[in-house]
Amino acid sequence: MYNPSSPYVFKGGKRKGVVLESLMFKDYGFLLYLLAKIRKEKKSEGKNELERHLEWVLARGEDRKPKALCPQCGKKRVEYFSVAYSHFDFSVGPHYTCCDSPDCAEKVKGMAMKRVALYPFRFSVMKNFRSKTDQKRIGNLFKWAFGLEGQLRREKLFSFFSE
Repeated sequence: MYNPSSPYVFKGGKRKGVVLESLMFKDYGFLLYLLAKIRKEKKSEGKNELERHLEWVLARGEDRKPKALCPQCGKKRVEYFSVAYSHFDFSVGPHYTCCDSPDCAEKVKGMAMKRVALYPFRFSVMKNFRSKTDQKRIGNLFKWAFGLEGQLRREKLFSFFSE
């Protein structure tokens, strides 16, 4: 089982010096694209460090537990966030989040004037948001929910995905 001892830092190209873990919050689609590209171009049976690290961080993004309390009841931790869609955009933010209580979910759904969708706090949900700008907006909400607001240094990011 792969258990990295440090974050993965891109060594070249457009993302030289960028920590892979930071892209989970702002360009999730790129990470999926990169993993698919690596697998498609693979010439040997073994996995390189980048492929192993990508698989690890993508898997870890599915089992992180939010720390923020439900703004609806103030008792339990948030489990879901809502996206209120309009014709050209969507609204998202801490006030559109809730725990697993049906009453809290109904409160959140009642805030939306148009279509509304509830999503779990899992990084794979970001693939539902195609644009990099939209992924960043969702990523900022995730930072709030997971208690990672402020500047995310590589050690803090790595610790978040390692715990």
